[in-house]
Amino acid sequence: MIENSRKKTPYLVVELLENFNQKELKDLQKIVSCAYFNTDRYVIKLLEVLIEKVLHQTNINQVIQLRLYNQVFNDQPKVKNELNQKQKAILRSKISALTRLAERFITIEALEQSNVHQYDLMLNALLDKKQYRLFSKHLKKGEIIVGNKLEQMNSFDFKYKLENCTLRYLYETGQWLKEDNLNQLIKIVDLNYLNKRMDYTMTALSFRTRKPDTNYDLSITSFIKQATLKQYLNSDYPYLSLDLASIELSIKQTDELYLKFISLIKKYQNLISSEKLKSHYILALNFCNRMTKNGRLNYINEYVNLQKSLDEKNLILNEKKISLSTLKNIVVFGCKAQEFKWVLKMIEKYSSYINSTYREDAMKFNWGYIAYVQKYYEKAIDYLLNVENFHRSYDIDKRMLILKSYYELEKHYTEPTAQLFRSIEAFVLNNKQCTEIDKKMYKNTIRIFYNLYRYKHGVGKITLDKLQQQVEEAEYIASKAWLLEKIEELGK
Repeated sequence: MIENSRKKTPYLVVELLENFNQKELKDLQKIVSCAYFNTDRYVIKLLEVLIEKVLHQTNINQVIQLRLYNQVFNDQPKVKNELNQKQKAILRSKISALTRLAERFITIEALEQSNVHQYDLMLNALLDKKQYRLFSKHLKKGEIIVGNKLEQMNSFDFKYKLENCTLRYLYETGQWLKEDNLNQLIKIVDLNYLNKRMDYTMTALSFRTRKPDTNYDLSITSFIKQATLKQYLNSDYPYLSLDLASIELSIKQTDELYLKFISLIKKYQNLISSEKLKSHYILALNFCNRMTKNGRLNYINEYVNLQKSLDEKNLILNEKKISLSTLKNIVVFGCKAQEFKWVLKMIEKYSSYINSTYREDAMKFNWGYIAYVQKYYEKAIDYLLNVENFHRSYDIDKRMLILKSYYELEKHYTEPTAQLFRSIEAFVLNNKQCTEIDKKMYKNTIRIFYNLYRYKHGVGKITLDKLQQQVEEAEYIASKAWLLEKIEELGK
């Protein structure tokens, strides 16, 4: 099995080149044809044949390998049956040489896109050649690009590279005896460390939602209390203050820390980039979402207000697109807040930015949800039954809404509806995209809902008091307010 798999696996260079666009392929050909980079005509021919005959067409089996050899080495005797070991070795050597050139090309391309690495290499190279005048010229250009206001930076890599080169320049020219930049450099190192440590901590918090048993290092909140680092946690460095507030909120999840975080967002929103501002709003939205799942219904209006702020600041779209989950949450929370006019306005404004593949189904879901909330249950079912399975969150909520609509409409217990409960639970528990918290939440919700359905129609022995206790004691539950409302209705 291993041998067969290897025969069908394309060369690494083929996998790499298949991810190049047409411009990149043409530019690579220029590199390969340049004597500075390559003087092997067979490598030039190899790239040409790969582009014309191999890329995006087939894997490299023995037949293709034979054709490739004969076309690249067309000045050699033609091989008719199978390459011998020497011929295979020669072909592999040319492929290896082309792979190294392709790697060199993407490195050059990446370097052209990175001021940080470009200036670091160039400035140090100029110092190696002792070209101090030219060094000073390029250093000034770099300082203009990066700016001198540390308070407004959310990345210190570039500034660190410039200051590090400056220190070397001052030392080599003897100017360090009169002045140096060591204190500035140490400050930037501190800021760079804090910035990176917070970034990695926020990534760990994000990973933890899918890997709750992993013990990530979250000690930054206590470590940062040391005087050396704490001095940077003030209004002079809004990025760091906001990042720390977001970390504390993610770890402790208290009302007090949420209010502090929102206050800092409003305070510093004009001092940070739109990208960073949006990321903080998203964290606040996720917090509100978690709170509502835990039954904290006061966070529904808070969520809507955050989305209104994002809309006013033109921060809803991401590269002129809106995700399925973003629009769905806007609709769901807006309807729960009874903001129907605003919801309709948002649907009209942003529907055209949904991926065209899912746009129609997303719209049917949205209309179905609005119909359900406004108690047009038959209309809601008509919309929702025509929604195809296309997204985990939509798929689960579609099923729950259909069940809730049947619950409101049906006068008697029916086995088809009972089967819907079982199928939804199985769907959630077997869905690999659902987090463990989501699975617990929907499992609790569906089972309590099913027992409520049975009680409504006189099936089973469970009492309303027991159902209410289960709802109130569940650590994770969806539709908590709705379930309590239905229990109260049946108790009258």
